[in-house]
Amino acid sequence: MTRLRRALSAPAAGFTLIELLISILLSAMLVGVLSTSLVLGVRGARTTAETLSNSADAQSLASYLPQDIESTHSSGAVTTSGASGCSGDVGTPVLRLEWPGDTGSATPKYSATYFISPNSGGGPVAGDRYQLTRYFCELGGSPLNTPSRTVVARNLASASALAVDKVSDATRLTVAFTDLQTDGSKYKFTIAASYRTLAAVATTTGPTPTPTPSATPAPVTAIAASLTDTTGTAGFYDTITVNLDGVANGTCNTGWSVTGLATGYSVQSTTVAAGGLSVSIAIAAGGTAAANTSSVGLGVTRAKTGTCSLEAVNLSSVVDQAAPVLIAAASTTQGTTRGLMQTGDVLTLTFSEPMTAPAVGATTITETASTGGSANDTLTITGVTPGATSVDTGRAVSADLGNKSYVTSGSATAPGTLAVPAAATSTLTVTVGTPIVGGSNLKVTGGSGGKGTLKLTPTAILTDRATPPNPASSSQYVSSAQIEVF
Repeated sequence: MTRLRRALSAPAAGFTLIELLISILLSAMLVGVLSTSLVLGVRGARTTAETLSNSADAQSLASYLPQDIESTHSSGAVTTSGASGCSGDVGTPVLRLEWPGDTGSATPKYSATYFISPNSGGGPVAGDRYQLTRYFCELGGSPLNTPSRTVVARNLASASALAVDKVSDATRLTVAFTDLQTDGSKYKFTIAASYRTLAAVATTTGPTPTPTPSATPAPVTAIAASLTDTTGTAGFYDTITVNLDGVANGTCNTGWSVTGLATGYSVQSTTVAAGGLSVSIAIAAGGTAAANTSSVGLGVTRAKTGTCSLEAVNLSSVVDQAAPVLIAAASTTQGTTRGLMQTGDVLTLTFSEPMTAPAVGATTITETASTGGSANDTLTITGVTPGATSVDTGRAVSADLGNKSYVTSGSATAPGTLAVPAAATSTLTVTVGTPIVGGSNLKVTGGSGGKGTLKLTPTAILTDRATPPNPASSSQYVSSAQIEVF
């Protein structure tokens, strides 16, 4: 009984109401603090990720766009519309840059085009951001070359979030970009670079991305030289053009030397082209000079001087871009009658440089009588005179024999052989084979008493030995004296 009384009179174990209320209040305060910290942490992480993403856009563009701008030579090579010239374009073209290769030609060889398109996975709302894709390829060819594709920005604010300025400064291109952040604010930055020589500059009006180290302008060097025959007498080379990777100043006009010039040829003058991206060396052919359009053995040198912006030039080879020209024709009679096409007769054609024998299969030689006797008899030779192909468009299909005394009527046809006697010579021989079909139509007297002025335009499938080969010039050869063919 005593023990029961003691148990009932003892205080109850556990929390009191006041203790329970205090613990609930403290727990609510702790949960509130932790929740606030968590929300702020998530928001901070999202902002940090957004900043990093926008910064990545700026850095990615700074890795590609400046080098594309610096590869071009003027604002004329920059457009803000049009296809890339490559295959597989996707999106809207907003910037296209083109530049030539290093072969000496000014024709654009490479293209870098930037296309903008919706980025469905770029933000909280599908399609609220746009991405920029760079398409790069080598121009030309059929089919078009497949480009390399690189996404260089993923967070552009709209389809018009890119502004190109090539007007404010003719030597510099500036492109402004606007990214869209999650909170709806805009992140703006620009990429700028100078054509060919100056280093790129990237600036921002939003959070600053990791800076791109600036580069000092590269020295101007000569990258290639090419030989042409454009201003003087056909068949005599007259110009060497030296292409540069930067801009040369006016003091670079002097001091140039051309090694390996043929006898009778000499440097006449040198001129820095407008814009300073090339130098033109004029070559004069003296009275002792023979026809020559080959660049074999030619080289270009120039010592570095204090006032000229060029480094020392030492080009050991010159690209041959001069078309070979037919400069002479002569016949060797193996038969019994001059001027009468007979087996073994040879027609020798001399060009301004060594030629390659054309791969035309069977060669046919045909002499045709004039129509109604109102014109001269004509001559066609497979692989020598032009054919009915696109490469010979505009060229006279047959040679004018300069006389009506070769064929009585109709035509006479014989197989023939084309040959280049030796690599170092500039001649091509045509030898008459057997049988001669329609030989009875040939005049027994041949060209006797009726020599004529031969007029012959060679076919474009005749080429020189350059790499790549140049087709024969479309200039018509006119014999300086009357000759008998075959």
